[in-house]
Amino acid sequence: YAWCALAIAARKPFFTEDGPMNLWLSQLDDAECEDFEDDIIAPIKKNLIFEQSHSCNDNADIDWDEYDEADATDFTESEFDNLIEKYVGHDKVVIIPSVIFDGIDYNAFENCTSVEGIYVPNGVKQISVGAFSECTNLRQIRLPEDLDVVSSFLLSNCKKLEKVIIPNSVTIIENNAFYGCSNLKYVFIPSTVTEIGHEILSDSPAFICSDKADCYAKKYADANEIVF
Repeated sequence: YAWCALAIAARKPFFTEDGPMNLWLSQLDDAECEDFEDDIIAPIKKNLIFEQSHSCNDNADIDWDEYDEADATDFTESEFDNLIEKYVGHDKVVIIPSVIFDGIDYNAFENCTSVEGIYVPNGVKQISVGAFSECTNLRQIRLPEDLDVVSSFLLSNCKKLEKVIIPNSVTIIENNAFYGCSNLKYVFIPSTVTEIGHEILSDSPAFICSDKADCYAKKYADANEIVF
């Protein structure tokens, strides 16, 4: 009864649907945990899942409004499809210009070790494989709300990245998307995601959270022994 043990160890009020409930070692022994699984433990578990999911949905470390858009000359453009081919600038926080680009090409930011933050505006619908890989000082990224696929190795080996908030537009996360992100604490995966590839958190200690407890991300986490 891990949830019971957690409740006892916390020794503080928990809020269930019926209001606050104080849980103390003297009030809950093993037998009581078994007897009151439905009445006590299940509501606590439900509440903690809700709080975990919403407390991790915070992406405000970098105030994007404090930075100007990068100059268009900081990017080389692909001959086709209006994609960013390569970032050649030197900003620590890169605000990709809105409207100008429709997508980001393969490995466009690869090995941009000076970059600490990347803001991808809405309107960018495609971000290709490994676009931000090996950005070893990247701490935070904002993904666009028009994105429907998180590509393979998208943020692989971003060693200082602490969290990723995937927008509600995404339905697919491909293989190894966050491979080697050794400092990653969590990935917020919305309930809109219905397909997740292999080993998205390989060599990463992150847990997964979502906006719903009953979602594909939860099933994926359970199947792969990832904390949810």
